[in-house]
Amino acid sequence: MAFVQHPAFPDDAPLSVSNPDEWVEQGWVPISEKEAAEVDPTITPKPAGNATRDEWVAYATSKGAPNEETRPVEEGGLKQAELRDKYSK
Repeated sequence: MAFVQHPAFPDDAPLSVSNPDEWVEQGWVPISEKEAAEVDPTITPKPAGNATRDEWVAYATSKGAPNEETRPVEEGGLKQAELRDKYSK
């Protein structure tokens, strides 16, 4: 998934698209996930690889991770490295 934003509306929320090249051809500008998150607080940017488990839980949740993966490790949830490996792609 990639993000694009129309240059005429820089304060509007960016769009999450699977085909950014088609949008760029129509005048939209590709932006990074971090830039998109600065404009739209509902977007959670990918954390650094060594980020805490809580940061990876927030990111995985924003990507649709099931509750079974994000619950505490003591309750069977995935560890930080497992969340990172699964959701950093």
